Amino acid sequence: MAQILANARLVICTSGISIAGGKPHATAEQVLERVSLIRSESQGDDLFVKSSAETNSLHSLGIESNDEIHLLCTDTDAGETCAEIVAGLITEMSGSKVQIHRIEGLQVDDPVKFRVQGIPKLFAKMDSLRESSQGKEIILNPTGGYKSVVPYIILYGMLEKLRAVYLHEFSTHLLDLPAIPVAYDLTLFGRAEDAILEMDRQSAMEEVRFFEMIPNLAYEERDTFRYLIEPIDVGHVILSVFGLHLLSLIKRGEGGVFLSESARKSLAESSGPARDQLVFMLNRMGSPLYRRSKIDSWINLKGLLVHKPGNTAERAVYFERGNNIYVCALWTDHDDYRRRTSELKLEDFPLSSFTLWVAPTMSDESKESDYNKILLKRAEKAEAELSKLQEEINQRVESRAGGIKLRNMQLEYENRKLRTEQEAHIRNNDMLNAFIEEKERITADQNVLLKNQEEELIKLRLEVDRLSQPE
Repeated sequence: MAQILANARLVICTSGISIAGGKPHATAEQVLERVSLIRSESQGDDLFVKSSAETNSLHSLGIESNDEIHLLCTDTDAGETCAEIVAGLITEMSGSKVQIHRIEGLQVDDPVKFRVQGIPKLFAKMDSLRESSQGKEIILNPTGGYKSVVPYIILYGMLEKLRAVYLHEFSTHLLDLPAIPVAYDLTLFGRAEDAILEMDRQSAMEEVRFFEMIPNLAYEERDTFRYLIEPIDVGHVILSVFGLHLLSLIKRGEGGVFLSESARKSLAESSGPARDQLVFMLNRMGSPLYRRSKIDSWINLKGLLVHKPGNTAERAVYFERGNNIYVCALWTDHDDYRRRTSELKLEDFPLSSFTLWVAPTMSDESKESDYNKILLKRAEKAEAELSKLQEEINQRVESRAGGIKLRNMQLEYENRKLRTEQEAHIRNNDMLNAFIEEKERITADQNVLLKNQEEELIKLRLEVDRLSQPE
């Protein structure tokens, strides 16, 4: 693999429509005409200063041919057209390699789509570019594009410990925002891993459901874990910038740990508790969540990171490629580490010089070491606690099962009783219906009898009247 040129940089630059004079519906011909006019009126580098916010900021940054520029444009045809023209000017200005990336959902017409889709896609693209940086210094430049994207880029830089630059409009003074040591408890927030991954699958979810997915979450802890989310509508939340940052760490997954010849030699020459600490440190460095929480942010080696496991003398200097970790140097003496760290350069460690480190088994190490005894005691204690907890769970399950069985018996009795009452009710209804029918039949017979009696009475009256007439 070819060595990276000294001071080579990868600049992630948001891109907008400043090259079109801020006109969102300008055609490619209109933009090219504007650039041509500026070119005719410019001398020297004025063309790049005056054409767009992107070229002006990159000119102030002093990009060169070995720098790699990535333009992140909006999810609009106008944004992509402007980015293509900006890319041509950047190549003309510096000879740098330029790539354009259209970010899905990054637009301003639909604010929900912007936040639910655009920002996560933006972060995912920056993650991808970081992983492919091949040791180049990464610089974030949110000068171009939507101003609403600027705070997200800056926060991303803070959380990922990356340098950011910004140039206001067509100013000539470049604001430099160096990486700052943002610290947080990954052990605490790591409990929300399942909830974060589920949120990533759904894009948005109910806040109540998010909290339910965090194990053993006390009610008073909810305010702390709200840093991971932000509301999108009533009762529903999405991942915040911090939540997206943790999602990125989780997705990177466990990687292999590779040692340089120098690091392998330092490990072989170590012994006792110092060696145990190095082995313990290397065992855990494959985890991105653990690794990120142990970076010594006060040391800047341009492409190299310093792993500080705690208040101990041991240190590791490394860099990342994808999910893999490449350890360049190991120290067990803090004074020696302080003296020699500044001598390390990324270009001195080609990937071909590293070999995969395999964690030693207990048979390879001293089984009687104090460190291993501590680990064994912790494991035994954890196993005992787990066994006790499992026993309590089994007892609760059995007790609950007994209660459920009793309740089922009660329900069965109540059902039988209800069925009996229903059957009795049906019989009573049948008897009542029969009685009603009999009553209706008797009433009908009585009506017929009364009618016959009335007719007979009428006949008798007529006969009496006839007989009472004089002959």
